[in-house]
Amino acid sequence: MKARLLLLGSALSLGAAAAAFAHHSRPAHFDLSRTVAVEGVVADFLWRNPHIFIYLEVENEAGELEAWELEMQNTASMSRRGWTAETIKVDDHISVSGNPHRTADRYMFVTGIERPADDFKYGDEYAY
Repeated sequence: MKARLLLLGSALSLGAAAAAFAHHSRPAHFDLSRTVAVEGVVADFLWRNPHIFIYLEVENEAGELEAWELEMQNTASMSRRGWTAETIKVDDHISVSGNPHRTADRYMFVTGIERPADDFKYGDEYAY
């Protein structure tokens, strides 16, 4: 009986660990082999856990506005890089690069941001 309970407990623990890893696995959700870039105006900036989000209004080739959802790391990770809830503001004009979501359109994981108004730069080549 003890062996069965131990086996069941081990299986449940491994299952929970796998689910937690899958939730936080960037390659599972984003295509790390591709990078896309967009430029637009910040409609909203959510400084919260488990991930920070920027909502960007991007003008497409037809001149129509498209809403993009941009996912970033958590607040603790970004705070260590000098970010605060005030780093990005609504109406900021920014250029963003990142890895596109595997299934959702106009959704990416941010790898770089540039804000020409004050020469702000964030990304692999700037922040690490």
